[in-house]
Amino acid sequence: MLDSPVMTQSPVPKRCLIADDVRSLHVMLSSWLSQCGMHCVVAGTGEQAWQQIQEHPPHLVITDIEMPCGSGLELLLSIRRHPDPAIHQIPVLVMTSLLDGQTERTVQQFGGDGLLIKP
Repeated sequence: MLDSPVMTQSPVPKRCLIADDVRSLHVMLSSWLSQCGMHCVVAGTGEQAWQQIQEHPPHLVITDIEMPCGSGLELLLSIRRHPDPAIHQIPVLVMTSLLDGQTERTVQQFGGDGLLIKP
């Protein structure tokens, strides 16, 4: 009897949408997350990010607050208000260079799952 190799399928990588208009930042995040087994897609504006989320909901969204054509907070609100659980339950991390208590409270009030401070 021949031994047959066990065929295992590799899991489909989790998909992360990075919404940020600063190329160097999303390149760095994409590289790091790819090493963690995630497939990353990028949107340079809030509007592009919202379109991508509706077309193909990711497993994670990382968004900057300040972006052209819709802020990260507007994007977060759109996600949380969407009737489809596949969209409104997406974990959302918000990035900012603003370090103050008000920003953290606002992100929490809008339903953000975490706040990342940019260097």
